[in-house]
This record gives sequence, structure tokens and C-alpha cells, in this order.
Amino acid sequence: MVFSTVPDVELKKIHLEGSEYKKKVIVIAGPTGVGKTSLSIKLAQKLNGEIVSADSMQVYRGMDIGTAKASDKERALVPHHLIDILDVRDKFNVVDFYHEAMACLADICHRGKVPIIVGGTGFYLRAILRGPPPGPPSKPELREKLEEQLDRVGVQAMYDSLYDLDPSYASTISVNDKQKF
Repeated sequence: MVFSTVPDVELKKIHLEGSEYKKKVIVIAGPTGVGKTSLSIKLAQKLNGEIVSADSMQVYRGMDIGTAKASDKERALVPHHLIDILDVRDKFNVVDFYHEAMACLADICHRGKVPIIVGGTGFYLRAILRGPPPGPPSKPELREKLEEQLDRVGVQAMYDSLYDLDPSYASTISVNDKQKF
């Protein structure tokens, strides 16, 4: 079967529930370059499906290098969603992604198609499976202050401060993951 040729890709079914329907959704997840795009296109063609990208960088126009976006030729084979929808200067976060993705999934289901979520951004995939992360919305002014502090003291000092405040959380992220601390 075709799944065996892509061992690093996880296939998982989730249920998309709405007031008028309950539809299975296919999720293909894995790192860049393992064949998710090829597999998703084959599945979409066989199952009358449409592809929803769950990649944090593919939403941006011009971010083509290193993102392994489906080519224009591949995108012409089956409809793709949430690719090239924003300018690189536009802000977009996991909550924005969640709402956009859920709207796409609902639309695809309402048209009788099979939604196929494809991507490697675990935070985005987790949001689809479990809902958007809890907590207050981001505060741009706080982010700006933290970025200024990062420029002044450096990444290691920021990570060390985080570790002092919350060692269990700090141990779950890389010292170089500036977005998460």
C-alpha cells in the first residue's frame, strides 16, 4: 500500500463535528521532505478530497524555499487551502490558523468533499485536534518588550530566566526557540 512508502508520515482520522454533519478528516503529518504532498494529492484524487495545509510558513506568499510547498502544477491537480494567503509582514498565529482551518474544513465537508489536512507544524495540528490553546490573546506590546530584552541580554539569558520561572515548561523547548519564551 502507498502508506508503507512514507514511513515517517502519520495518518490519523479525526472527526469534524457540526450542527448538520459529522465527517471524517484525514490528517497527514510529518517533517518536511518525507512525501506528504505526493501522498495527499494521490489520496485527494482517489477520495474526492481537498487539501488543507497545516504548515506555519506555507501561509505566506514568497516563503517558497525550505517550505516544500506544493508546486503550481501539483496545486492544479486538487484544490489546496491555506497556502499563499498572507504577506510575510502579516501577523498570523495558531488561533488565526485554527479559525481559518475550521472554516475551510466546514466548507469542504459541506460541499461533500473529503478534507485532508497536511503539514508538519505540530502546534497547528494540535490546535485542529484539540482546539486552540487556552489562555489570553497575545499582547503585542509585551512581545515587543521581550524582543528588546532578547536583543540586549541574548537568547541564553532569556532561556535561563524562563527556566528559573518555570523549569518544567523550559525543559520542553529548545534554548533557541525564541517564539516560545
